[in-house]
Amino acid sequence: MNLFRFSAIALIVGVASPVISHADENVLYLLQSNPLNGPTGNTISVDQTAGTNTLVAGDAAGSAPARQVGDGNSGTVVIDGDNIAVLFSQTGAGGVNSPGSNNTGTVNATGNDLTGALSQAGIGNSATLSVLGTRALGSVSQIGNGNQADVSVEGTDIQGELIQNGNNNIADLTIDGSSSNVSYEIIGNNLTTVDAGPSVTTNAGTVIIRQTVIGSN
Repeated sequence: MNLFRFSAIALIVGVASPVISHADENVLYLLQSNPLNGPTGNTISVDQTAGTNTLVAGDAAGSAPARQVGDGNSGTVVIDGDNIAVLFSQTGAGGVNSPGSNNTGTVNATGNDLTGALSQAGIGNSATLSVLGTRALGSVSQIGNGNQADVSVEGTDIQGELIQNGNNNIADLTIDGSSSNVSYEIIGNNLTTVDAGPSVTTNAGTVIIRQTVIGSN
């Protein structure tokens, strides 16, 4: 097993921190922040391809997400293999659910037995999640206003989840597969969907769609 602990403090706008690992049973736990209040805009790119039993998270147990803290950050995680989990979060400096702004997060996972989860808290954030495989889970959660989310899950025995809580958000959810379970929950006002809204193509599956204003049960 390869074990990487990576803690990046980026003090210059546009600093890129590539982390590349091509092997089996990799574990990467990550915190990228700017504790000295310098310029914002960190970039992290993680590529773990052709791997097995791979984890990208905030700790070795996978009980917390890898985190990018601050504003104007960009994070990309690319995973290809079997038995893979990616837990990635972008927040403000105050804690797990504190708001950041203008962050961009992208997770692409391909293979079997996949878990891809991307969460963002704040304003003007953008999230893109793509999961392709068998026994796959793709989830995006956004808390805040003016956010945009794009979730695409394709394969067999898959689950797709999109949750947005806030106003003036944009959502796009596409599910294509068999034995699929879909949860689509949008809470807020002035919501916009891409094209005609969520697209779900499945058999032997369930679809749950909930749209309501903030404060409703």
